[in-house]
Amino acid sequence: MRQDGSVSAGPSGGFSWWVVFLLALMYILSFIDRSILGLLIQPIKAELGVDDIEVGFLIGPAFGVFYAILGLPVARLADIGNRVMIVILGVLIWGFATTGSAFAQSFWLLMLLRVGLSVGEAVLTPCAYSLISDMFRPERRAFPTSLYSATGMAGASVSYILGALILRYVGGLKAAGVDLPMPTWRLVLLIVGIPSIVVAVIFAISVREPKRRATAAAIPPVGEVVRYLFDRFRFFGLLFIGAGLMDAIVYANQSWGAEVMRRHFGLAPQQAGLMLGIAGLIGGFSGTITVPAIARLLTRLGRRDAVVLTTMGALIWGAFFSWLAPQQSDGMGFAIVGALSTFGIVGGANNVLVSLQHLTPDRMRGVFIGLLLMCLSLLGLGIGPTLAAYISTSLDPSGQQLGHALSLLAPIIAVPALILMAISRGGSPEAKASTRAAAAETRA
Repeated sequence: MRQDGSVSAGPSGGFSWWVVFLLALMYILSFIDRSILGLLIQPIKAELGVDDIEVGFLIGPAFGVFYAILGLPVARLADIGNRVMIVILGVLIWGFATTGSAFAQSFWLLMLLRVGLSVGEAVLTPCAYSLISDMFRPERRAFPTSLYSATGMAGASVSYILGALILRYVGGLKAAGVDLPMPTWRLVLLIVGIPSIVVAVIFAISVREPKRRATAAAIPPVGEVVRYLFDRFRFFGLLFIGAGLMDAIVYANQSWGAEVMRRHFGLAPQQAGLMLGIAGLIGGFSGTITVPAIARLLTRLGRRDAVVLTTMGALIWGAFFSWLAPQQSDGMGFAIVGALSTFGIVGGANNVLVSLQHLTPDRMRGVFIGLLLMCLSLLGLGIGPTLAAYISTSLDPSGQQLGHALSLLAPIIAVPALILMAISRGGSPEAKASTRAAAAETRA
Protein backbone atom coordinates (compact mmCIF):
# COMPACT_ATOMS: atom_id res chain seq x y z
CA MET A 1 0.00 0.00 0.00
CA ARG A 2 1.29 3.40 -0.98
CA GLN A 3 1.37 6.39 1.36
CA ASP A 4 -1.57 7.95 -0.51
CA GLY A 5 -3.63 4.83 0.18
CA SER A 6 -3.68 3.56 -3.39
CA VAL A 7 -2.77 0.05 -4.44
CA SER A 8 0.55 -0.58 -6.14
CA ALA A 9 -0.26 -3.42 -8.49
CA GLY A 10 3.23 -4.78 -8.91
CA PRO A 11 3.90 -8.33 -10.12
CA SER A 12 4.62 -9.54 -6.57
CA GLY A 13 2.08 -7.28 -4.84
CA GLY A 14 -0.68 -8.71 -2.67
CA PHE A 15 -3.28 -6.63 -4.47
CA SER A 16 -2.90 -8.14 -7.96
CA TRP A 17 -6.12 -10.12 -7.56
CA TRP A 18 -7.95 -6.96 -6.47
CA VAL A 19 -6.95 -5.35 -9.76
CA VAL A 20 -8.05 -8.46 -11.67
CA PHE A 21 -11.39 -8.29 -9.84
CA LEU A 22 -11.93 -4.66 -10.82
CA LEU A 23 -10.90 -5.30 -14.42
CA ALA A 24 -13.25 -8.27 -14.64
CA LEU A 25 -16.08 -6.24 -13.11
CA MET A 26 -15.54 -3.49 -15.67
CA TYR A 27 -15.49 -6.10 -18.43
CA ILE A 28 -18.86 -7.41 -17.24
CA LEU A 29 -20.26 -3.88 -17.16
CA SER A 30 -18.96 -3.19 -20.67
CA PHE A 31 -20.87 -6.18 -22.03
CA ILE A 32 -23.98 -5.17 -20.13
CA ASP A 33 -23.87 -1.67 -21.60
CA ARG A 34 -23.27 -2.91 -25.16
CA SER A 35 -25.72 -5.85 -25.03
CA ILE A 36 -28.70 -4.45 -23.14
CA LEU A 37 -30.34 -3.17 -26.35
CA GLY A 38 -31.11 -6.77 -27.30
CA LEU A 39 -33.77 -6.80 -24.57
CA LEU A 40 -35.22 -3.42 -25.55
CA ILE A 41 -35.73 -3.89 -29.31
CA GLN A 42 -39.52 -3.72 -29.37
CA PRO A 43 -39.97 -0.41 -27.48
CA ILE A 44 -37.04 1.20 -29.32
CA LYS A 45 -38.57 0.25 -32.67
CA ALA A 46 -41.96 1.57 -31.58
CA GLU A 47 -40.74 4.91 -30.23
CA LEU A 48 -38.03 5.73 -32.78
CA GLY A 49 -39.81 4.24 -35.80
CA VAL A 50 -37.04 1.91 -37.03
CA ASP A 51 -37.07 -1.59 -38.55
CA ASP A 52 -35.10 -4.77 -37.81
CA ILE A 53 -32.26 -3.96 -40.20
CA GLU A 54 -31.76 -0.52 -38.61
CA VAL A 55 -31.80 -2.10 -35.16
CA GLY A 56 -29.26 -4.66 -36.35
CA PHE A 57 -27.07 -1.82 -37.57
CA LEU A 58 -27.46 -0.03 -34.23
CA ILE A 59 -26.49 -3.11 -32.23
CA GLY A 60 -23.77 -4.29 -34.60
CA PRO A 61 -21.80 -2.03 -37.00
CA ALA A 62 -22.51 1.25 -35.17
CA PHE A 63 -20.63 -0.22 -32.22
CA GLY A 64 -18.40 -2.85 -33.79
CA VAL A 65 -16.79 -0.88 -36.60
CA PHE A 66 -15.54 1.96 -34.40
CA TYR A 67 -14.53 -0.50 -31.68
CA ALA A 68 -12.44 -2.30 -34.27
CA ILE A 69 -10.89 0.84 -35.76
CA LEU A 70 -9.72 2.01 -32.34
CA GLY A 71 -8.41 -1.40 -31.34
CA LEU A 72 -4.91 -1.08 -32.81
CA PRO A 73 -4.03 2.45 -31.66
CA VAL A 74 -5.35 1.64 -28.19
CA ALA A 75 -3.37 -1.61 -28.15
CA ARG A 76 -0.27 0.40 -29.04
CA LEU A 77 -1.01 2.75 -26.13
CA ALA A 78 -1.31 -0.31 -23.89
CA ASP A 79 2.26 -1.22 -24.82
CA ILE A 80 3.75 2.23 -24.17
CA GLY A 81 1.32 4.39 -22.14
CA ASN A 82 -0.16 4.58 -18.65
CA ARG A 83 -2.69 1.78 -18.84
CA VAL A 84 -4.49 2.63 -15.62
CA MET A 85 -5.24 6.17 -16.76
CA ILE A 86 -6.34 4.91 -20.19
CA VAL A 87 -8.76 2.46 -18.56
CA ILE A 88 -10.23 5.14 -16.27
CA LEU A 89 -10.87 7.51 -19.16
CA GLY A 90 -12.39 4.78 -21.33
CA VAL A 91 -14.78 3.52 -18.66
CA LEU A 92 -15.99 7.04 -17.90
CA ILE A 93 -16.63 7.67 -21.61
CA TRP A 94 -18.70 4.53 -22.08
CA GLY A 95 -20.56 5.03 -18.79
CA PHE A 96 -21.68 8.51 -19.78
CA ALA A 97 -22.51 7.33 -23.31
CA THR A 98 -24.83 4.66 -21.89
CA THR A 99 -26.58 7.00 -19.48
CA GLY A 100 -26.84 9.59 -22.24
CA SER A 101 -28.59 7.04 -24.47
CA ALA A 102 -31.53 7.19 -22.08
CA PHE A 103 -32.23 10.71 -23.36
CA ALA A 104 -31.70 10.15 -27.12
CA GLN A 105 -34.68 11.43 -29.10
CA SER A 106 -33.73 10.01 -32.50
CA PHE A 107 -32.19 6.97 -34.10
CA TRP A 108 -29.17 8.98 -35.26
CA LEU A 109 -28.44 10.40 -31.81
CA LEU A 110 -28.72 6.93 -30.28
CA MET A 111 -26.31 5.65 -32.94
CA LEU A 112 -23.87 8.46 -32.15
CA LEU A 113 -23.94 7.50 -28.47
CA ARG A 114 -23.34 3.87 -29.43
CA VAL A 115 -20.23 5.05 -31.24
CA GLY A 116 -19.18 6.83 -28.03
CA LEU A 117 -19.79 3.60 -26.14
CA SER A 118 -17.48 1.75 -28.53
CA VAL A 119 -14.78 4.42 -28.16
CA GLY A 120 -14.77 3.95 -24.39
CA GLU A 121 -14.93 0.17 -24.39
CA ALA A 122 -12.13 -0.23 -26.94
CA VAL A 123 -9.51 0.64 -24.31
CA LEU A 124 -10.31 -1.95 -21.66
CA THR A 125 -9.20 -5.38 -22.84
CA PRO A 126 -5.81 -4.49 -24.42
CA CYS A 127 -4.89 -2.63 -21.23
CA ALA A 128 -6.31 -5.35 -18.99
CA TYR A 129 -4.35 -8.16 -20.62
CA SER A 130 -1.21 -6.06 -20.54
CA LEU A 131 -1.72 -5.28 -16.84
CA ILE A 132 -2.38 -8.93 -15.96
CA SER A 133 0.76 -9.97 -17.82
CA ASP A 134 2.84 -7.60 -15.69
CA MET A 135 1.21 -8.56 -12.40
CA PHE A 136 1.66 -12.34 -12.70
CA ARG A 137 4.63 -14.49 -13.60
CA PRO A 138 4.41 -16.13 -17.05
CA GLU A 139 3.59 -19.57 -15.65
CA ARG A 140 0.71 -18.10 -13.57
CA ARG A 141 -0.93 -15.87 -16.19
CA ALA A 142 -3.30 -18.41 -17.74
CA PHE A 143 -5.81 -18.61 -14.88
CA PRO A 144 -6.30 -14.87 -14.19
CA THR A 145 -6.45 -14.26 -17.95
CA SER A 146 -9.09 -16.98 -18.42
CA LEU A 147 -10.98 -15.70 -15.40
CA TYR A 148 -11.01 -12.17 -16.80
CA SER A 149 -12.26 -13.43 -20.17
CA ALA A 150 -14.90 -15.66 -18.61
CA THR A 151 -16.38 -12.99 -16.38
CA GLY A 152 -16.41 -10.51 -19.24
CA MET A 153 -18.14 -12.86 -21.62
CA ALA A 154 -20.73 -13.43 -18.90
CA GLY A 155 -21.62 -9.76 -19.24
CA ALA A 156 -23.99 -10.27 -22.18
CA SER A 157 -25.91 -12.84 -20.17
CA VAL A 158 -25.84 -10.68 -17.07
CA SER A 159 -27.29 -7.83 -19.14
CA TYR A 160 -30.29 -10.03 -19.93
CA ILE A 161 -30.74 -11.03 -16.30
CA LEU A 162 -30.30 -7.50 -14.98
CA GLY A 163 -32.48 -6.04 -17.71
CA ALA A 164 -35.21 -8.58 -17.01
CA LEU A 165 -35.15 -7.79 -13.29
CA ILE A 166 -35.28 -4.05 -13.96
CA LEU A 167 -38.16 -4.51 -16.41
CA ARG A 168 -40.02 -6.61 -13.86
CA TYR A 169 -39.43 -4.03 -11.13
CA VAL A 170 -40.49 -1.12 -13.32
CA GLY A 171 -43.53 -3.08 -14.47
CA GLY A 172 -44.47 -3.53 -10.83
CA LEU A 173 -44.16 0.20 -10.25
CA LYS A 174 -46.40 0.90 -13.22
CA ALA A 175 -48.95 -1.62 -12.01
CA ALA A 176 -48.94 0.15 -8.64
CA GLY A 177 -49.75 3.44 -10.33
CA VAL A 178 -46.31 5.07 -9.89
CA ASP A 179 -45.69 7.88 -12.39
CA LEU A 180 -42.28 7.14 -13.99
CA PRO A 181 -40.10 10.00 -15.28
CA MET A 182 -39.36 8.32 -18.63
CA PRO A 183 -40.30 5.24 -20.71
CA THR A 184 -39.14 1.88 -19.38
CA TRP A 185 -36.42 1.27 -21.99
CA ARG A 186 -34.87 4.65 -21.27
CA LEU A 187 -34.94 4.02 -17.54
CA VAL A 188 -33.14 0.69 -18.06
CA LEU A 189 -30.33 2.40 -20.00
CA LEU A 190 -29.97 5.05 -17.30
CA ILE A 191 -29.77 2.46 -14.53
CA VAL A 192 -27.23 0.17 -16.22
CA GLY A 193 -24.89 3.03 -17.18
CA ILE A 194 -24.33 4.40 -13.67
CA PRO A 195 -22.34 1.42 -12.21
CA SER A 196 -19.60 1.82 -14.86
CA ILE A 197 -18.97 5.39 -13.71
CA VAL A 198 -18.85 4.30 -10.06
CA VAL A 199 -16.36 1.48 -10.71
CA ALA A 200 -14.15 3.83 -12.76
CA VAL A 201 -13.91 6.10 -9.73
CA ILE A 202 -13.02 3.16 -7.44
CA PHE A 203 -10.36 2.03 -9.92
CA ALA A 204 -8.90 5.54 -10.07
CA ILE A 205 -8.68 5.76 -6.27
CA SER A 206 -7.25 2.31 -5.57
CA VAL A 207 -4.92 1.35 -8.47
CA ARG A 208 -1.67 2.73 -9.83
CA GLU A 209 0.34 1.74 -12.90
CA PRO A 210 2.53 -1.36 -12.23
CA LYS A 211 6.09 -1.75 -13.38
CA ARG A 212 6.38 -3.26 -16.85
CA ARG A 213 8.25 -6.50 -17.41
CA ALA A 214 9.21 -5.14 -20.84
CA THR A 215 10.67 -1.63 -20.55
CA ALA A 216 9.49 1.17 -22.82
CA ALA A 217 12.83 1.00 -24.62
CA ALA A 218 12.10 -2.62 -25.48
CA ILE A 219 8.77 -1.83 -27.15
CA PRO A 220 9.31 -2.56 -30.86
CA PRO A 221 8.61 0.01 -33.58
CA VAL A 222 5.48 -0.40 -35.68
CA GLY A 223 7.50 -1.61 -38.67
CA GLU A 224 8.95 -4.50 -36.68
CA VAL A 225 5.49 -5.56 -35.49
CA VAL A 226 4.14 -5.43 -39.05
CA ARG A 227 7.02 -7.57 -40.34
CA TYR A 228 6.54 -10.08 -37.51
CA LEU A 229 2.83 -10.36 -38.35
CA PHE A 230 3.41 -10.53 -42.11
CA ASP A 231 5.89 -13.41 -41.68
CA ARG A 232 3.28 -15.32 -39.65
CA PHE A 233 0.11 -14.19 -41.40
CA ARG A 234 -0.95 -17.71 -42.33
CA PHE A 235 -1.32 -18.51 -38.64
CA PHE A 236 -2.29 -15.27 -36.92
CA GLY A 237 -4.14 -13.60 -39.79
CA LEU A 238 -6.31 -16.52 -40.86
CA LEU A 239 -6.95 -17.64 -37.28
CA PHE A 240 -8.01 -14.13 -36.24
CA ILE A 241 -10.36 -13.77 -39.23
CA GLY A 242 -11.83 -17.21 -38.53
CA ALA A 243 -12.38 -16.31 -34.88
CA GLY A 244 -14.05 -13.07 -35.94
CA LEU A 245 -16.47 -14.95 -38.19
CA MET A 246 -17.04 -17.41 -35.37
CA ASP A 247 -18.09 -14.59 -33.07
CA ALA A 248 -20.67 -13.41 -35.63
CA ILE A 249 -22.77 -16.44 -34.71
CA VAL A 250 -22.88 -15.71 -31.00
CA TYR A 251 -23.41 -11.97 -31.50
CA ALA A 252 -26.36 -12.66 -33.80
CA ASN A 253 -27.92 -14.96 -31.20
CA GLN A 254 -27.25 -12.59 -28.32
CA SER A 255 -28.71 -9.64 -30.21
CA TRP A 256 -31.88 -11.34 -31.42
CA GLY A 257 -32.44 -14.18 -28.94
CA ALA A 258 -34.95 -12.31 -26.80
CA GLU A 259 -36.87 -11.23 -29.91
CA VAL A 260 -37.02 -14.84 -31.13
CA MET A 261 -38.52 -15.85 -27.78
CA ARG A 262 -41.03 -12.99 -27.96
CA ARG A 263 -42.05 -13.45 -31.61
CA HIS A 264 -42.02 -17.26 -31.86
CA PHE A 265 -42.69 -18.48 -28.33
CA GLY A 266 -44.82 -15.64 -26.96
CA LEU A 267 -42.59 -14.82 -23.99
CA ALA A 268 -42.38 -11.36 -22.45
CA PRO A 269 -38.94 -9.69 -22.41
CA GLN A 270 -38.72 -10.25 -18.64
CA GLN A 271 -39.15 -14.02 -19.06
CA ALA A 272 -36.92 -14.22 -22.11
CA GLY A 273 -34.20 -12.19 -20.43
CA LEU A 274 -34.03 -14.39 -17.36
CA MET A 275 -34.00 -17.64 -19.38
CA LEU A 276 -31.41 -16.48 -21.89
CA GLY A 277 -29.33 -14.75 -19.26
CA ILE A 278 -29.00 -17.75 -16.96
CA ALA A 279 -28.45 -20.19 -19.84
CA GLY A 280 -25.91 -17.94 -21.52
CA LEU A 281 -24.11 -17.27 -18.24
CA ILE A 282 -23.60 -20.96 -17.63
CA GLY A 283 -22.66 -21.72 -21.22
CA GLY A 284 -20.31 -18.76 -21.73
CA PHE A 285 -18.49 -19.03 -18.42
CA SER A 286 -17.99 -22.79 -18.57
CA GLY A 287 -16.90 -22.67 -22.22
CA THR A 288 -14.34 -19.94 -21.59
CA ILE A 289 -12.78 -21.97 -18.78
CA THR A 290 -13.09 -25.41 -20.40
CA VAL A 291 -11.96 -24.93 -24.02
CA PRO A 292 -8.61 -23.25 -23.15
CA ALA A 293 -8.06 -25.94 -20.51
CA ILE A 294 -8.52 -28.64 -23.19
CA ALA A 295 -6.08 -26.78 -25.44
CA ARG A 296 -3.47 -26.70 -22.66
CA LEU A 297 -3.99 -30.41 -22.01
CA LEU A 298 -3.54 -31.28 -25.68
CA THR A 299 -0.41 -29.13 -25.80
CA ARG A 300 1.06 -31.05 -22.86
CA LEU A 301 0.20 -34.29 -24.66
CA GLY A 302 2.25 -33.16 -27.65
CA ARG A 303 -0.33 -31.63 -30.00
CA ARG A 304 1.49 -28.70 -31.60
CA ASP A 305 -1.72 -27.42 -33.21
CA ALA A 306 -3.76 -27.64 -30.01
CA VAL A 307 -5.01 -24.04 -30.04
CA VAL A 308 -6.39 -24.20 -33.58
CA LEU A 309 -7.66 -27.77 -33.21
CA THR A 310 -9.67 -27.05 -30.08
CA THR A 311 -11.03 -23.82 -31.55
CA MET A 312 -12.23 -25.68 -34.65
CA GLY A 313 -13.88 -28.33 -32.50
CA ALA A 314 -15.58 -25.66 -30.41
CA LEU A 315 -16.84 -23.92 -33.58
CA ILE A 316 -18.35 -27.13 -34.98
CA TRP A 317 -20.05 -27.80 -31.65
CA GLY A 318 -21.33 -24.24 -31.31
CA ALA A 319 -22.56 -23.89 -34.90
CA PHE A 320 -24.48 -27.16 -34.72
CA PHE A 321 -26.38 -26.15 -31.60
CA SER A 322 -26.90 -22.63 -32.96
CA TRP A 323 -28.57 -24.21 -36.01
CA LEU A 324 -30.65 -26.46 -33.75
CA ALA A 325 -31.79 -23.94 -31.11
CA PRO A 326 -34.50 -22.05 -33.10
CA GLN A 327 -36.05 -25.38 -34.08
CA GLN A 328 -37.11 -26.11 -30.52
CA SER A 329 -40.79 -26.16 -29.62
CA ASP A 330 -40.64 -23.79 -26.66
CA GLY A 331 -38.60 -20.99 -25.13
CA MET A 332 -36.95 -23.16 -22.50
CA GLY A 333 -35.62 -25.56 -25.13
CA PHE A 334 -34.38 -22.61 -27.19
CA ALA A 335 -32.48 -21.25 -24.18
CA ILE A 336 -30.94 -24.59 -23.17
CA VAL A 337 -29.77 -25.52 -26.67
CA GLY A 338 -28.56 -21.95 -27.11
CA ALA A 339 -26.42 -22.36 -23.99
CA LEU A 340 -24.72 -25.36 -25.59
CA SER A 341 -23.97 -23.20 -28.63
CA THR A 342 -22.62 -20.42 -26.44
CA PHE A 343 -20.34 -22.93 -24.68
CA GLY A 344 -18.62 -23.73 -27.97
CA ILE A 345 -18.54 -20.34 -29.70
CA VAL A 346 -17.57 -18.20 -26.71
CA GLY A 347 -15.15 -20.83 -25.42
CA GLY A 348 -13.47 -21.15 -28.81
CA ALA A 349 -13.10 -17.41 -29.40
CA ASN A 350 -11.65 -16.91 -25.95
CA ASN A 351 -9.32 -19.84 -26.46
CA VAL A 352 -7.66 -17.83 -29.23
CA LEU A 353 -7.51 -14.74 -27.03
CA VAL A 354 -6.00 -16.55 -24.05
CA SER A 355 -3.46 -18.35 -26.25
CA LEU A 356 -1.87 -15.03 -27.22
CA GLN A 357 -0.29 -14.94 -23.77
CA HIS A 358 2.20 -17.61 -24.87
CA LEU A 359 2.09 -17.35 -28.68
CA THR A 360 3.24 -13.72 -28.94
CA PRO A 361 6.33 -11.88 -27.64
CA ASP A 362 5.71 -9.95 -24.41
CA ARG A 363 6.51 -6.60 -25.99
CA MET A 364 4.07 -7.16 -28.89
CA ARG A 365 1.24 -8.71 -26.92
CA GLY A 366 -0.90 -5.58 -26.71
CA VAL A 367 -0.87 -5.08 -30.48
CA PHE A 368 -1.78 -8.71 -31.20
CA ILE A 369 -4.62 -8.59 -28.69
CA GLY A 370 -5.80 -5.43 -30.40
CA LEU A 371 -5.67 -7.14 -33.80
CA LEU A 372 -7.71 -10.07 -32.55
CA LEU A 373 -10.27 -7.82 -30.87
CA MET A 374 -10.49 -5.84 -34.10
CA CYS A 375 -11.43 -9.01 -35.99
CA LEU A 376 -13.85 -10.18 -33.29
CA SER A 377 -15.58 -6.81 -33.29
CA LEU A 378 -15.44 -5.90 -36.99
CA LEU A 379 -16.55 -9.34 -38.18
CA GLY A 380 -18.52 -10.54 -35.16
CA LEU A 381 -20.54 -7.44 -34.34
CA GLY A 382 -20.18 -5.95 -37.79
CA ILE A 383 -21.69 -8.97 -39.56
CA GLY A 384 -23.73 -11.06 -37.12
CA PRO A 385 -26.66 -8.88 -35.93
CA THR A 386 -27.20 -7.13 -39.26
CA LEU A 387 -26.89 -10.28 -41.40
CA ALA A 388 -29.45 -12.06 -39.20
CA ALA A 389 -31.88 -9.15 -39.65
CA TYR A 390 -31.24 -9.08 -43.40
CA ILE A 391 -31.88 -12.83 -43.82
CA SER A 392 -35.02 -12.58 -41.69
CA THR A 393 -36.40 -9.61 -43.63
CA SER A 394 -35.61 -11.31 -46.95
CA LEU A 395 -37.55 -14.39 -45.87
CA ASP A 396 -40.46 -12.39 -44.44
CA PRO A 397 -40.61 -8.59 -44.17
CA SER A 398 -42.84 -8.90 -41.09
CA GLY A 399 -39.93 -10.45 -39.15
CA GLN A 400 -41.68 -13.73 -38.38
CA GLN A 401 -38.81 -15.81 -39.80
CA LEU A 402 -36.19 -14.49 -37.38
CA GLY A 403 -35.59 -17.90 -35.80
CA HIS A 404 -35.17 -19.53 -39.21
CA ALA A 405 -32.72 -16.76 -40.12
CA LEU A 406 -30.57 -17.56 -37.07
CA SER A 407 -30.55 -21.25 -38.04
CA LEU A 408 -29.41 -20.40 -41.56
CA LEU A 409 -26.76 -17.97 -40.38
CA ALA A 410 -24.86 -20.61 -38.36
CA PRO A 411 -23.66 -22.78 -41.30
CA ILE A 412 -23.28 -19.76 -43.61
CA ILE A 413 -20.72 -18.33 -41.16
CA ALA A 414 -19.20 -21.55 -39.80
CA VAL A 415 -18.07 -23.09 -43.10
CA PRO A 416 -15.69 -20.29 -44.23
CA ALA A 417 -14.47 -19.86 -40.64
CA LEU A 418 -13.53 -23.55 -40.45
CA ILE A 419 -11.74 -23.41 -43.80
CA LEU A 420 -9.62 -20.45 -42.68
CA MET A 421 -8.76 -22.14 -39.38
CA ALA A 422 -7.84 -25.38 -41.12
CA ILE A 423 -5.41 -23.52 -43.38
CA SER A 424 -3.92 -21.69 -40.40
CA ARG A 425 -3.03 -24.93 -38.58
CA GLY A 426 0.14 -25.54 -40.58
CA GLY A 427 1.37 -22.03 -39.94
CA SER A 428 1.27 -22.11 -36.14
CA PRO A 429 4.54 -21.38 -34.32
CA GLU A 430 4.29 -24.71 -32.51
CA ALA A 431 3.63 -26.63 -35.72
CA LYS A 432 6.56 -24.97 -37.45
CA ALA A 433 8.81 -25.75 -34.50
CA SER A 434 7.68 -29.38 -34.62
CA THR A 435 8.29 -29.57 -38.37
CA ARG A 436 11.79 -28.12 -38.03
CA ALA A 437 12.61 -30.55 -35.23
CA ALA A 438 11.36 -33.51 -37.28
CA ALA A 439 13.39 -32.38 -40.30
CA ALA A 440 16.51 -32.02 -38.20
CA GLU A 441 15.96 -35.49 -36.71
CA THR A 442 15.53 -36.95 -40.21
CA ARG A 443 18.75 -35.36 -41.44
CA ALA A 444 20.60 -36.67 -38.41
